[in-house]
Amino acid sequence: MEQSIKRRIMDKAQEARLLVKPLVGEWACIEDSDEEILRTFLGEMTGKISLITMGYDQLKYTIDLMSS
Repeated sequence: MEQSIKRRIMDKAQEARLLVKPLVGEWACIEDSDEEILRTFLGEMTGKISLITMGYDQLKYTIDLMSS
């Protein structure tokens, strides 16, 4: 079960990297979590640090809107 959880975390981090790649190219280190990748990207793009309260789905949705 622990392997399954680790795999899901890795899959989400990879999904986050792929989501921001068309916008900025290679962005994050492999150690970053999914939310860290998206939060850092959005913080850099918008200049806002108030994104801490946003979860993965909200962050992903915001980036989807930016890339449309």
